[in-house]
Amino acid sequence: MGKRLIVPVAFCCMILFSCTADKLELEPPPIVIIDTGGVTDTTTIDTTGTDTCKYLTHIQPIINQNCAFAGCHSTGFGSGDFTAYSGLFAKIDNGGPFENRVLILQDMPPGGPLSVSDRDLIQCWLDNDATNN
Repeated sequence: MGKRLIVPVAFCCMILFSCTADKLELEPPPIVIIDTGGVTDTTTIDTTGTDTCKYLTHIQPIINQNCAFAGCHSTGFGSGDFTAYSGLFAKIDNGGPFENRVLILQDMPPGGPLSVSDRDLIQCWLDNDATNN
């Protein structure tokens, strides 16, 4: 009878001691491609923090290149002057149309939607209170 118990006990021990905990796998931060005027720079940006979504460093260049030029959102334009932070913020504050037109409908700018990386940076900036930093 002792030999009959050896196999089931050995099997149970093998099952019991072979279990391991699953490893926690963290996703790497998203890769954002920043258009630097013809030279594409692939940079890993953690879009969860305010250090990587700054108005002066990231947002203003996107706005200047795609929105704030003659005939569009420049000084004196009826639908908003985006040449300064205050004009842009007026279209963001209190549910203004900026986020809807640029990120959701993607019908602005009129030449076609912004790149995914530009939209990601803008979303990050908006998520972090769209500060003038």
